[in-house]
Amino acid sequence: MSKVIEFDEETLKNEEDSNMGSWAHSSIQAALACLLRTDGRFNVLTELNLDVSQVDLTQFGIHKNEIKPDVCLYAKKKRVEPTRDLIRMLEYPLTAIEILSPKQNFRLKITLESRI
Repeated sequence: MSKVIEFDEETLKNEEDSNMGSWAHSSIQAALACLLRTDGRFNVLTELNLDVSQVDLTQFGIHKNEIKPDVCLYAKKKRVEPTRDLIRMLEYPLTAIEILSPKQNFRLKITLESRI
């Protein structure tokens, strides 16, 4: 079973323009990052810029070249040296988590599809 969540363009524009720095949002993001980091198998990164310019995301209502999930999980690797900082990730994470805020006014369309 897979779920497809579609957001309308206005929702995505509102999310870009709004400041998601609420106490609850920040607290949940920090708690998730700490919890996932204790596992030890992953590099846990927050607010990381992901380059999606080579992927057509218009079917999901996303018309951007870059997205910034709240939390990303990557397989454990060597650390990136501060002098070689990555501004935009080309490699996609194993998992990307977006925390929805009560302030985010969005319309969801969920499509369930069974695969047997």
